[in-house]
Amino acid sequence: MDLHAILNAVGQQIGFSLPAYLFVITIIIVIHELGHFVAARLCGVKVSAFSLGFGPEIANFTDRKGTRWRLAWIPLGGYVKFVDDDNASSVPTTSETAALERANASEEARKGFYHLKPVWQRAFIAAAGPLANFLLAIVVFAAFFMLVGEVQRPVKVDVVVAGSPAEKAGILAGDIIQSVNGTSLPNFERLALIVSSSADRELALVVDRGGKQLDFKITPRLQDDKDILGGTAQIGRIGIQQKPPADEPFQIRYFGPVEALQRGTEQVGLIVGAATRGIWDIIVARQSVSALAGPTKMFEAAGKVASFGIEPLIRFLAIVSIAIGMTNLLPIPVLDGGHLVFYAIEAVRGRPLSQRTQEMAFRVGLAVVLMLLVVTTVDHLTGVVGRMIAG
Repeated sequence: MDLHAILNAVGQQIGFSLPAYLFVITIIIVIHELGHFVAARLCGVKVSAFSLGFGPEIANFTDRKGTRWRLAWIPLGGYVKFVDDDNASSVPTTSETAALERANASEEARKGFYHLKPVWQRAFIAAAGPLANFLLAIVVFAAFFMLVGEVQRPVKVDVVVAGSPAEKAGILAGDIIQSVNGTSLPNFERLALIVSSSADRELALVVDRGGKQLDFKITPRLQDDKDILGGTAQIGRIGIQQKPPADEPFQIRYFGPVEALQRGTEQVGLIVGAATRGIWDIIVARQSVSALAGPTKMFEAAGKVASFGIEPLIRFLAIVSIAIGMTNLLPIPVLDGGHLVFYAIEAVRGRPLSQRTQEMAFRVGLAVVLMLLVVTTVDHLTGVVGRMIAG
């Protein structure tokens, strides 16, 4: 493939992916930052700015409470800035002028200062953004359980791959897998979600074989698999397949609001568990850092998923919202999880860490985040170019 063809392919991908990416990322950022914003307002903190995106402004307006709502050019995130913040990362003001203004502020003004609030209120405000992301995902999944329903079909094993963990454990074609680690299985997709994130971890399966209940222990094997972008992902496999006939009957179950919220919460819990195991696998070098998805991979994935329809795109939005919530809870300064670590230390010590220590930690945290962005972006772009050249 020549350079001209590569540039054309990139242009087509951008043209299709951009609207899908903006749709997904805008909703997720707004919900995340609204979590911080609403929690701040509940605690009496004055918000000076609510920004969707970074960099120069496209548009803005100021509400009656003095909050500047801004839309910026770089759609890679957003922030809520409090009146006594030094920057968008909620670092306290440190300049002499700002310190004097803060010291001389009226008692009424000081009531709106974030950094003068009790530590539990600051922790609540910091955690509210990720919690809002999880809540968004729960609501999306609950809506699907109510409106689209859930396909319910016995997890019947049609094929057992020779030499696979399933064969070695004694699983046979015709077995019906009822649960994994105590989690019931309404369909094969639920089994696949659990197994794919459990490589090298023993699973306890309850199997129905001709009306008789049997227990098995199986450890999924790490294997390469193709993702939706044509790249390679490493996931757990036990070596079974389900191939139901096209005319085989199945049930679609629709849920009421309360049960749908319960199932939505359960679904988010399963995804969080799978993602947590994936992060741990990267930390212990069981998986490559390429398993992480940076902005460019999410950009391309949004376009690919959107090509399948609006329903898959909204499901993708829920999954990305969970990922954003989890990422922000990582104990890295600059992220919400880093703030929560500082507040936990403050609660134990009875006083916050020194200003200099916090500043240094924020700089290190920013460097770590930028490094991860660069690594994941370069890795993904290398794969994209390689696929274009090969194709």
